[in-house]
Amino acid sequence: MLERTAASLETCSLQRVLPVARTSLKSQRQLHTAFWQHGASDLELLDAYHALLRDSTLAPTPTQTPSSSQTMSLESRIEPMKASMFLLDFLYPSGTAALLRKILPIRLPSLEPAHKTRRNATRLYSSAINNSSGAAQKPQKEPLEDDSFMNADLFEQYWNEQESGVTQDRRPQKVSRKSGPRALRELLEPSEFGPMHEQIWTAYNKLEPNEQEDFKGDVMANFAQSGRSVDAWRIRELFATVPVDRWTEPIIKAAIKAELVLDDVDNAKILFADALKKRGLHQGLDDVMAHAFNTSSWQLALDIWKLFTSFKDSETLTVEFKTLASVPGFRDKLAEFVEFVAPKAPAKKASKPAKTKSAKTKSPADTESTPNPVLAVDTEIADFVKVLATESLRLFSPTDAVVLLRHAADSSAYEAFIRLAIEQDKTRAAAEAYKKYRQLPKVKVRIWVLRAMLDIFYPTDAGGMELVLKDWYSRYDALEKRVYQKFLAFYAGRGDTKSVTRLANEYRKHLPAEAARDMSLISSLMHVHARNGNPEAARKVLENCLEQAGMGKPKTVHWNILLNAYAKASDYSGCLEAFERLDEVGKPDSYSYGTVMGMAAVRGDLSFALVLFNAAKADGIKPDVGMVDSLIEAYCQNDRFREAEVIVKQTVKKGTLPGKYTVLFNTLLNHHARRRDLKGLYNLVEYMHENKIPSDNETYSHLLYGLMYCRQSHHALNLLRASEKDNLFKPAPEHYVLLMASFIHSREPHMALKLNEILSKRQEPEMAERTTRVIDALGRWQQLPGHQRWQKDQKYYITKAINLFKQTLQKTGKGQHEAPRPVVNQFAHILFILTQIRDFGTLEEIMELYTTQFPSAKEPSNLPIRLLNNMMLADYHERKFDRVREIWNHILRKTTLQAFGEVAEEPRETSAEGAETPAQHLVGPYKWILCDPIKTMQRVFYDENDADGLMEFVKDVRSRGFELDSKNWNYYVQSLARMDRYREAFGECEARLMPNWTGWYRVRARSAVKNQLPLELRRLGSFPQRPRPISHTLIIMAKKYMDLENLANWQREAAKQLEWVNAECPLTIKAVKTMIRADSELEKSVFNETEDVLTEEGGYAERDDGEENWSEMTEEEMRETVKREQAFAEQLKSKRVV
Repeated sequence: MLERTAASLETCSLQRVLPVARTSLKSQRQLHTAFWQHGASDLELLDAYHALLRDSTLAPTPTQTPSSSQTMSLESRIEPMKASMFLLDFLYPSGTAALLRKILPIRLPSLEPAHKTRRNATRLYSSAINNSSGAAQKPQKEPLEDDSFMNADLFEQYWNEQESGVTQDRRPQKVSRKSGPRALRELLEPSEFGPMHEQIWTAYNKLEPNEQEDFKGDVMANFAQSGRSVDAWRIRELFATVPVDRWTEPIIKAAIKAELVLDDVDNAKILFADALKKRGLHQGLDDVMAHAFNTSSWQLALDIWKLFTSFKDSETLTVEFKTLASVPGFRDKLAEFVEFVAPKAPAKKASKPAKTKSAKTKSPADTESTPNPVLAVDTEIADFVKVLATESLRLFSPTDAVVLLRHAADSSAYEAFIRLAIEQDKTRAAAEAYKKYRQLPKVKVRIWVLRAMLDIFYPTDAGGMELVLKDWYSRYDALEKRVYQKFLAFYAGRGDTKSVTRLANEYRKHLPAEAARDMSLISSLMHVHARNGNPEAARKVLENCLEQAGMGKPKTVHWNILLNAYAKASDYSGCLEAFERLDEVGKPDSYSYGTVMGMAAVRGDLSFALVLFNAAKADGIKPDVGMVDSLIEAYCQNDRFREAEVIVKQTVKKGTLPGKYTVLFNTLLNHHARRRDLKGLYNLVEYMHENKIPSDNETYSHLLYGLMYCRQSHHALNLLRASEKDNLFKPAPEHYVLLMASFIHSREPHMALKLNEILSKRQEPEMAERTTRVIDALGRWQQLPGHQRWQKDQKYYITKAINLFKQTLQKTGKGQHEAPRPVVNQFAHILFILTQIRDFGTLEEIMELYTTQFPSAKEPSNLPIRLLNNMMLADYHERKFDRVREIWNHILRKTTLQAFGEVAEEPRETSAEGAETPAQHLVGPYKWILCDPIKTMQRVFYDENDADGLMEFVKDVRSRGFELDSKNWNYYVQSLARMDRYREAFGECEARLMPNWTGWYRVRARSAVKNQLPLELRRLGSFPQRPRPISHTLIIMAKKYMDLENLANWQREAAKQLEWVNAECPLTIKAVKTMIRADSELEKSVFNETEDVLTEEGGYAERDDGEENWSEMTEEEMRETVKREQAFAEQLKSKRVV
């Protein structure tokens, strides 16, 4: 029976068993290509039978002699079957081969490459009659190639591809024509064709025994990289022949890895223990721990670590955990390991909470729903985590490394991470690690860490700088020279006069010789005064520098700081005088010209800016980005935005100017933000990104400004959130102040107060601007949510704001000549809040406090314009109209002198047509500087019922070159209408307001038209320099039109006025007649005349702080400004070719 069965399974005998088809099929099906290549026609089960026998009886053993191995090599020449073990193996489900490899301890044969010619193997016996042909009986002279190992490799590779769904590269592998050790050495080298384990095994077996000893370790290390069971068996075979005295780290690692691949964990532990005790070999710890983490075998990990630490010299051994670092989800695995080894606390019975009257009140401890996570430092694997964090930290990903540091809580580990992060230029990760590092118990921050953090935090991270300074003083009494220079420059840039003075005195005390020759100290002392807009103090420092011996002659950089101080104070005359002095004693550079050009640009004096630009070129000074930026500012102040943008893009395209081109785009972004042009803002940012122009903190500040002006505070919040989450940019303290201003601008003061609490918890440094926003938010208590105002009246919030203001004022030194700008802003907000609640007694006390703090302000003419405006508003509400007019004259004199350098005592004459003729065309912010005082004066004329005086007042203001904004024009029209000046009211409304009117929303909603206006047009509605009628104005005009119609039936003059209004004011009449009543309280108050309501005040509080902070010059200096400018321009033209 056996013979017949074997005969039926003989090569190509399957056709004789199966019946032949008698009829041919007309249709044929296309079979899979693998059907013709899988080798089913050459099926040989006897080879598998011999393979089973060889594996159990003929496999080489560690005690095998060379003669027996040679005998085995002859038997191994019998070629196993070339076909697959299974019929149509490509039809079997994925995973079949992997399952059988686990069950059968043999190496399954594989598919041969499709390009090779298949050879049929001959069985050891055959029941078939041998062919008598001569060709069949001719013996083969060439021995058969033993390629069974390569076929087995391809077989396993094929099934791995079927299981994973990934097809590997089928390029022909590298074939070496060399033989012997040279061929094996070549195969062991990395190859572009991938791993060649089968070729290596074949070449290794062809070597002589003495030659195999030289390559045994390299072959085992090569096989350890494959992760296949067949290679693991080979490693086990080879390792059994290696004596103990020849064990090395690569051999032990390969042997341990092979045991783990074969899932023999116990043998791997025994092997690691033997290697550690007998030879001190310990690198296999990495593979065992990685296997434990991959399989979550925490007991194995704990046992193997205890085994390692029990070795007497374990503290001196270094292990690189490369394999462990590559474990997926390492940080989660580590948390599980720590939880496994953490000491289990005994469970406590939950006690019932004591009943109290306030059951809803919870303590902070009750709100914690989850306990603090257990750290490895508190467990028995603390040493293991410490070793990972100190010796193998560079192998882990940044997120895994942070988790390791947290669990290790070791200072040396944090220092290693900080050093590694700095080397890899990951400054943000280093800064975060430093903040955790300094909080470790009993830690002493290393000096090199402080120096490195100083370079990272300077100059933008104020909180980080404060931490470095605190840690430095905790270990040392004084700073180093370089550290003094850094902190002096940092505090000077922030305008912190007190800190600069303290550090300068300390610098001179501890390092007198260095401080006496350090010109950067003079620069910092001047810069802090320049930052605060105090040019006189900066000039005094410069004069002291000239008087001191050994300091040397002031350099151009010091003169530039003085020029900058005058520019910050908007002192145009002083800036020109300092520039002339520099031109006499030194040589101006590009920054000097750029500063003076910037002063002219802010005033909108484009012609003088161009004169300076050409003069600099004539002096041989190459224009830089700063000078071009001044020209861009001048173009924008003259509303020539398209030309400015063209100049910027041409400058970027050429790329020849020195400096950062980001400055040019920041200027454009600033003006787009003020114009509420978010689309233009985003287009510029996109252009910067396309041309790889980097953004800075000022760039994002302008983006936040644009969102603030458009009342999109929550978009601004999302921008800062995304910057912190996605590491787009590091928000500066100024960005959070802008976010607070955005919330206040969108009538959400509670969000601003909440943000201030968050910043305080994060220990962000205190800023005067931030305190100003808090005071402003407290002053808007009416806009707070109801639950926050519960049982709290306005006195609570006003008292809180005043106390905060006094605390801030105590930090400002007394005796200064002028108040810094942030202090002026805080005084202005407090005065406005007190005016709202009509607390004039406290207001006078605040003004006395101001004059005591700054003695020069005792004269009203020396007060800042913004404070004069607040005093003017307070006097109006006290009905002190004469004092209001007196303060108005002070404000008009100061602004006229500042704008023109001369005083126009009499109003400008009018032309024949009655139109005003301005003395000079004003551009830029000077044009709108009087908007708030104008509104107060309008109220005075309305309360006095003086329509003629009101019209004459507006005509006089406009004749001086100043202009009214949207609120001024609306109030002007309302006042004229309420004083029954119909013709003038309707005429001004038609001419000034109606050209920008967009229609009624309720009318569009009822019509078959799109009721939503374009977004850009809606944003422009809040632009104060684009006058448009508000609904309050149109309701008043509708009421007065109805009154005029009633009077026209009885009075001829009223009829004439009605006829004129209908003929000359079509837009206003259309708005009045198409208005749909909404029965609002405002409509009832206007149409029923229940109360005389005009536009609510509060426009002052919503104005930008930066638009009203102008210089405070004496009249003598102001009168000389224009003369000096004209003379200087003529001097430049005469000296140089322009």
